[in-house]
Amino acid sequence: MEESYYRLVYIGNHTTINSDIVNDSVILKVYSGQHIYLRKAILERFNLNENYLVRFQLPDMGNMTLTRKVIKITRSKNNKTDYMLTLPKKLIQKYSLKLPMELELKIIGKNKIGTFPISKNRIGFLDIVSLLDNGFTCFENKKCKVSIYSSNSMSHTEAKLPRFFKIDEFFLWNLGLYLAEGTKTIKHRISLSNNEPHIIKRFLKYLNERWEIERNNITIRIRVKKGANIFCIRKFWSDFLEIEEDNIQVYIVMNRPPLSKWGNAEVSVYNTILGSLHQKIIENIECFLDSKKNILAFIKGVEDGDGHVIKHKGCIEIGITTEKKFKKIITSSLSRLYGKPRVENHHTSDKVVKILYSGLGMALKFFFDGHFENHPKRQKKLIELIREFMGKDLKYLKVLKNGSTTIRNLEKEAGVSYVAANIMMKKYNKNGYVTSYKMPIKKEKRFYNSRVFKLSGKGNILVSRIIDSKEKYVKGNTLNGKEEQEEPHCM
Repeated sequence: MEESYYRLVYIGNHTTINSDIVNDSVILKVYSGQHIYLRKAILERFNLNENYLVRFQLPDMGNMTLTRKVIKITRSKNNKTDYMLTLPKKLIQKYSLKLPMELELKIIGKNKIGTFPISKNRIGFLDIVSLLDNGFTCFENKKCKVSIYSSNSMSHTEAKLPRFFKIDEFFLWNLGLYLAEGTKTIKHRISLSNNEPHIIKRFLKYLNERWEIERNNITIRIRVKKGANIFCIRKFWSDFLEIEEDNIQVYIVMNRPPLSKWGNAEVSVYNTILGSLHQKIIENIECFLDSKKNILAFIKGVEDGDGHVIKHKGCIEIGITTEKKFKKIITSSLSRLYGKPRVENHHTSDKVVKILYSGLGMALKFFFDGHFENHPKRQKKLIELIREFMGKDLKYLKVLKNGSTTIRNLEKEAGVSYVAANIMMKKYNKNGYVTSYKMPIKKEKRFYNSRVFKLSGKGNILVSRIIDSKEKYVKGNTLNGKEEQEEPHCM
């Protein structure tokens, strides 16, 4: 039997114990098929008491590792104190465990409650350990994974997740979306609701890939209006999200029912540890907004949740409706990208504000920066309004779509004056929609612009997405260069 040892690392007033006990097995007694008795010799050997968590493996359970708190029981009759590890009834029922009166327990580690490893600084990554406080206990696993535990007199919660989270556009977009649509006041769960299928699918991907939460641990509830076809709606969400129909619950809502065809979907993960950690990330989201790239990804998520694109008072209006407590972070982020926005109080609540931009020029900036890429309906509305407000200006781009041309040719093909065509090309050149070069002409004296104009990459995007009405609008996630599938139809 190998001798056990512990490596101690001091962090301020806290001590982190990194356990490293390998193949250290002991024979222990079992009572009532659930309680594993820890005799005094075992407590002294491993220096255990009620302030410790123990990691161990049971026979016939493969490599599954269990972590339980050492429980202290004092008997009232004789004041005798016993210590034990108790297995949860759900675990016993799930695996149909029948523990013998005596079993060989393989102890692989221990940790004092409220201790965790030292957090590490990695550029472009968030160390989840940096979010822990004394209410959590953390074990390091292989392949940069951690097991985090939270326990009190009433319950015991655990979660296994990656230690490092990559801070990229996908991560920040989901944080922005959660700021808009997620539950931020309840710590025991991660929960978000939205009626746009593409948004829900992208958030599920975030939970599955970044937090490594299995689909069977995610609860999906669909709220629908009275008269809706429940079986059809369940099938739609099951096919679109690639989840078994049995894992989707559908409810009919009488008071303020959702108006969308497929109802409103709520995605929830019930886990106190995950809920607390996610809430801390949201509370400290400003720490990640250190570049315009990160800010843009965050704002896109907020817009896809609480944004709108409308025609208001004869002008294009793009805005975000949010709670007042988030006004500062959203306005400061937008100001770094596009200048100071206009802020208005909401007409229905004094706790809500509207953060707005207006005008065709601002709409084009939002279009080229890829806003609403993951929200097909709002993206389509933005494109339609740009097409409407550009109006007669589009005829110049239609001529340029056919190839390089001069001002003289534009004058003829677009049916405009030479002066108008010249002014418009200067404007488009300044905005980056066209490029130009001088055409070699032998004649020295001339009274017209001899430059040749052609569409730039930016101009080609404008033509293909705004002018060409036959081209399909991109739906869903365009960040990865892929078009989402059409919404399936229920037969």
